[in-house]
Amino acid sequence: MRELTLLYRQVGYERKSYFRNPAAAGFSFIFPVMFLVIFGVLYGSENITIGAKQVKGIQYSVPQILVFSVVGTTFVSLVINLSLRRDSGELKRKRGTPVSPGVILGGVVGNGVLMSLIMTVLVLLIGVLLFGVHVDLDRLPTLIVTVILGALAFCALGAAVAALVPNGDAAPAFANIVIFPLYFLSGVFIPDIPKGIANVAEFLPLRPFLQALYRVFDLSRAGTATPDWGHLGVVLVWGVAGAAIAIRFFRWTPRR
Repeated sequence: MRELTLLYRQVGYERKSYFRNPAAAGFSFIFPVMFLVIFGVLYGSENITIGAKQVKGIQYSVPQILVFSVVGTTFVSLVINLSLRRDSGELKRKRGTPVSPGVILGGVVGNGVLMSLIMTVLVLLIGVLLFGVHVDLDRLPTLIVTVILGALAFCALGAAVAALVPNGDAAPAFANIVIFPLYFLSGVFIPDIPKGIANVAEFLPLRPFLQALYRVFDLSRAGTATPDWGHLGVVLVWGVAGAAIAIRFFRWTPRR
């Protein structure tokens, strides 16, 4: 019980620390919103055929924006922030306190999940109010479960990559060189990707997460959309692998 209380407080500390850096926080929030507005203006009035139904193109752009938002507030943020904190000695100082390593890293992960949920709400509100995006209320629990599981998995992968980054200066390059090819290969930026590439991307973490989100916004699917456990299972396997690498190789002190 004491560990849970400490974890709750640590998440609160991380949240305050996050918003005390307006430039970084603003970038994380403004960039996805900017893409959503651009996609909405360019494709919001266009219709695409799904089964026997005609739906707005923006309906299937929202999952792409959500993937971009979640990955940015989890994977990219952890790779950069953990590396910089290690170089500055902050992680070493915290490791020397009575607070357990699980609580320290759990606060970072918890904040990443929290920011992902906040971004999901923001993107949905803008999509619904400005561009007519439709989400059934009974599918919101599925959306929340999908976002939380995806955020946890990408936090674990971010910690794994941070463990391999040599120094804080190299962290942005490491984060971008890993994630940007995946954006394109997984259809986040270019939805109409060749079938062969799509088949390969199904085994990578980003496309299954995108497919799981597509299911929530699929208006051709009647009734309540349950979580897409097939695709989420792939994402979680990557998350477990990332957590194992992070546990084995993560360093609390800067590399000399």
